[in-house]
Amino acid sequence: MNTIIILVLCLFSLSATANSIPYPFYSEQSGGVIQVMMIDDGISAFQLRVDMIRRAKKHISVEYFLFNTDTAGKILANELIAAAGRGVKVRVLVDKLLNLQMNEYYAKHLVERKVKIKYYNDATIIQPSSAQFRNHRKLLAIDDLEALTGGRNLGDEYFDIDREFNFNDRDIYVKGPMVKPMRDSFDKFYFHDISIQPDLTKVKNQKKLLAATNFFKESASDRATRVRMQSIGRRLIAAKKMHTCPVLSFASDAPGGNFVRRLTKEYETDYRHLREVLRDKVEAVDKSLFISSPYMMHNNRTDQLYKSLMDKKVKVSIYTNSLASTDGIFVSAQMYTGVKNWRESGVNIYFHDGNLSGPTLETIDFAKNTRWGTHSKTQIYETSRYTEVMIGTYNIDNRSNFYNTEMALFCKGNNEFNEEVKKSVFDLVRQSLKVNRDMTATDRHGKITNIYGESDQKVLKMKAVTIPTWLIKFLL
Repeated sequence: MNTIIILVLCLFSLSATANSIPYPFYSEQSGGVIQVMMIDDGISAFQLRVDMIRRAKKHISVEYFLFNTDTAGKILANELIAAAGRGVKVRVLVDKLLNLQMNEYYAKHLVERKVKIKYYNDATIIQPSSAQFRNHRKLLAIDDLEALTGGRNLGDEYFDIDREFNFNDRDIYVKGPMVKPMRDSFDKFYFHDISIQPDLTKVKNQKKLLAATNFFKESASDRATRVRMQSIGRRLIAAKKMHTCPVLSFASDAPGGNFVRRLTKEYETDYRHLREVLRDKVEAVDKSLFISSPYMMHNNRTDQLYKSLMDKKVKVSIYTNSLASTDGIFVSAQMYTGVKNWRESGVNIYFHDGNLSGPTLETIDFAKNTRWGTHSKTQIYETSRYTEVMIGTYNIDNRSNFYNTEMALFCKGNNEFNEEVKKSVFDLVRQSLKVNRDMTATDRHGKITNIYGESDQKVLKMKAVTIPTWLIKFLL
């Protein structure tokens, strides 16, 4: 039975618990000394990163799936160089995708300026199986005092300044002792054999080297963007509230997965830690479960968990991308095949409509009329005893389930923080396409439209790839 519960719960193993996860891949802390803040707009998220780097006195740990060579990437890279120049130990870990932008030519510039950089998993196209195991974690940790994680990579589209396509996203900022295990998990990734130093002997093309060197030079346009973002961002950050989190949990997958290890029976318990924690969180729900994920994939591995939640009459709602807002048409092609079954089972489905949405519509002028999508990975667990929220990097798809390493923070026990996250989530929901039982949708203006948010021509294009994408569904 293809329902959203199967879609979500298929991601979780049935055998292990969080108690079996070794440090630093799981840590739970309480006692009222941990502070958290939600960041749900791109400009605040960008400026907070800049300010955190500038506050650093001892060490900075930077870990991202994508580190783009665009305006945001340039400004943040130069901030890291400036920090290294004043004696801060700066380490960067970037996933070595085939389309890696921060390649060896850019790495040479960084290394020469005392910024240490490594790449995660350099498996090539001739190793297609092992190449699937990517590091999807996102972390900025400063001096073991403050850290930031969530859905955002380092690139213009994650900070509301791309001229064609931007993402609504969500980060969680944390101050206190939880930063130490988060940074310790970074060390496990950074010093693992799968993370390698850039091979600077490959830097031979002088034209590419010059282009990379010139990238770090700030233009008048870059400077204007930086100043404008600082003006908006700091004002928005000042209006945000820090909350004390009575119980904060951190969970992360472990580094080093590859095709050979994937075939062993120990793979799930040795590497896939986050989904064990997510399973426990979902199993505890007896009132409602809300999931925000840019991608939604399903399979049939969790009939037992599905039945147990349905027996408890749990209210389930999802918020994801429509065809109009997605950056992955192949994922959409498979996702839409399950929508009818999800809706008939009583699941509430909301699709981003591709337009500017969010709690604040204040952004850089040129970004307002671009195409927009959701990229946040947020879950809200409501039980009869408490509400808990998760903000992290984990998508509801096969990649996050089986291949990518992911991380997340869970806050339980502060109703004010929980309500703030819920308000952020449902501000977006109110501006979305709500799927009706007859497979139409109601848009943000109350008008009836289709569930794709797109023209018939684009819908046909998506449907044309449905069968081909079914063949590679296990990789989506």
